[in-house]
Amino acid sequence: VVHATNYLPPPTHRAVVWTPDVAFLRNPELGSAATRQYGETMRRAAHRGALFVTGAEVIANEIREVLGRDLRNGAEVVVVPLALPELPSRTEHRGGPRAPYILALGTCEPRKNLPRLVRAFARVAEKHADLALVLAGPDGPDRPAVDATIAQLPETVGARVVQLGPVSDHDRVALLEDAMVLAYPSLAEGFGIPMLE
Repeated sequence: VVHATNYLPPPTHRAVVWTPDVAFLRNPELGSAATRQYGETMRRAAHRGALFVTGAEVIANEIREVLGRDLRNGAEVVVVPLALPELPSRTEHRGGPRAPYILALGTCEPRKNLPRLVRAFARVAEKHADLALVLAGPDGPDRPAVDATIAQLPETVGARVVQLGPVSDHDRVALLEDAMVLAYPSLAEGFGIPMLE
């Protein structure tokens, strides 16, 4: 048995494929060229009888709907509910503003909808001069759109948008605990781990 952790099973007879979502099939415009290729790989695995594992019943239903007739040779979709990993003890985070701030966690990709969040923050920031927006997570293909949206804001508001990039587990705990609000404007998700955290 081969357990493929990110949509990419090798060409074996039977593989276990972790499938957190099928957003790249439902909304290909929100993914990269690389993620759009996952669909064909998943279809081939389904033909060979793969076991698709996901963390939520809603995603299992989407997999069944999207792959449909491709599920052959004993291919199955099963749900193994996600749980929050044990988070480290809180430490003071570095680089982010002191409260009050709105926090968004996630890779900077189109489906995370961060430019819209930045525009929404600008409207709120007009009434709350001490409020900041913290974007934490790895860079991705939507970074130019996020940067362009920030550049369109009045300078005093744009200066209150803090892009931290990737953060450690310790820093993530502190950021979550100190945030006034966790913003999660994503357009498509399999399961929102930051919401569980």
